[in-house]
Amino acid sequence: FATFFMTLLFLLMLSVAESQEETTNYELLDPFGFVGTQAIILEMTNAAKNTTYLPIEGPLLLNRIGWTLLGLVIFVLGYLRFDFKDFLMGKGKVAKTAAPPQDDPVLVQGPIAVTKAFGSATLIKKRWCISKSEFLQIARPASFRVLLLIIGLMILIFNLSGNAAYHVGHTIPLSTTMTHFRFVFGGFIMLLLMVWAGELFFSDRTTNIWQITDALPVPLWISKLAKLFAMVGVSAVVVATFILVGMLSQLLQGAPDLIELRVYALDFLIYNWSFLTYIQQIAWVFFIAGLTQNRFLTHIISVSFFVVLTVSFEYGLIEELRYGYSFTTGLEDYSELSAYRHFTESANWYFLMWLFLSILFVLLGIHFWNRGSGQSWAKKWRFRGRQLSGGGKAFAAAMLLGFILTRIHIIDQVYTQGNFVSTAQREADAADYERRYHFLTEVLQPKYRRVDLHFDFYPSQRSAEYEARITLLNPDSLRSIDSLYLDFPDFVAIQQLTLDQTAVRPSRVDEQYGMYVYTQTAHLYPGGKKKWNLEGKNKYRGIKKGIR
Repeated sequence: FATFFMTLLFLLMLSVAESQEETTNYELLDPFGFVGTQAIILEMTNAAKNTTYLPIEGPLLLNRIGWTLLGLVIFVLGYLRFDFKDFLMGKGKVAKTAAPPQDDPVLVQGPIAVTKAFGSATLIKKRWCISKSEFLQIARPASFRVLLLIIGLMILIFNLSGNAAYHVGHTIPLSTTMTHFRFVFGGFIMLLLMVWAGELFFSDRTTNIWQITDALPVPLWISKLAKLFAMVGVSAVVVATFILVGMLSQLLQGAPDLIELRVYALDFLIYNWSFLTYIQQIAWVFFIAGLTQNRFLTHIISVSFFVVLTVSFEYGLIEELRYGYSFTTGLEDYSELSAYRHFTESANWYFLMWLFLSILFVLLGIHFWNRGSGQSWAKKWRFRGRQLSGGGKAFAAAMLLGFILTRIHIIDQVYTQGNFVSTAQREADAADYERRYHFLTEVLQPKYRRVDLHFDFYPSQRSAEYEARITLLNPDSLRSIDSLYLDFPDFVAIQQLTLDQTAVRPSRVDEQYGMYVYTQTAHLYPGGKKKWNLEGKNKYRGIKKGIR
């Protein structure tokens, strides 16, 4: 708990300090001294960085002294107040003694009537009762409420002090600004939920009650799905806290009229790095738990996978979202005018693909989970018998097929229909383009004398139609221009190009780089002018690029 609190405080101070000119207070409050160290290093010259030690002075010195004294005070207080008796039995608790036997005999009037009910309604009711019990196992302790309160306070301070999304000037407290913190704290919130999920999935193992629960005549999927649904409830409580803190931030800044419930719903209740993303990551933990049936191994695999994946995207080691489980497009591309607009279709497809996979993870987690002691890895992969029925296995196969088909559709839309190019390939193409057309820097080119443009935009179709009337002038009084080079981006189609009311065709076309060369009809004498009419259409194909 203390480690989590200190880490969140550090992230808060670091994020807010990046958007502030005066950072002294944030340097003092940073528990690790990183903000103060960074401020000193930024002011040092390159020679000083290579020849001198880091000067510990000013806010950094006060930070280290203050936090060291605070740590000593907490240590002394903890040492003085610690008692093994309170630690083992609980403070203020007294060992219970058995009550004396009653003198009056118990009257038995006959056998107790038992109603036997086995059906879908009964199983659903049992699952609800178990889910509620598992949910309270996490949410009832005071530590959960305190931790949630601390997170809420940090988010409130982050929203009120400054937002890392904006670095210049004052900002209006829009709802989309209040939801941006999910990118700053999202990774740690995700890890917290994943650790909670791992602990809950193995709670019966850690308390050694599994020897009783696994022997009960209750389908295994009831108890396992109950734990999963309990974590869904925990995620819902966390997200509800985020929404309330965001609205409170706007109220404290005097902007109740800027509260947009639609924005909070878009950013927190669907797959924009919030509620549904949390559930997908919990499903991944559920699968690893069923596969390994080892608590520590589950934590190591699930958390490591998430951290490596996130860091790989952050530093560009992985670019394509089809490799990023639970990632979707356009997370940070919200517009007050058009919301997520053209990212919505691609985000829906990516979410659908990961939804199929997460449901498959849940079904496989149930399938691999074994009653009693663990089994060898070879026996785990046998699909005959085990926990899933025939209908469950058929549903799992349908989810696998859905995942494959949506993945094929995304690949076709992004790579075949679209123009996805990796960063390495883009840099190689830029270098090749420079080699091919560098000579144009020495070639005389005409200048625009007059341009009349008419655009028709179709945002929902991601297309535009335009017409241009262009007057070109040869600026040189001695040399003629023999060729005209026109460079068009991808997805642009030239419907008609006329020169002085006469249609013209290019003498050479480079389709790879969209270069069109006009020679015979483009001749411009020294100081001469020509009028061009251009009609074209820009129509994007496929869905929005699958790159983060």
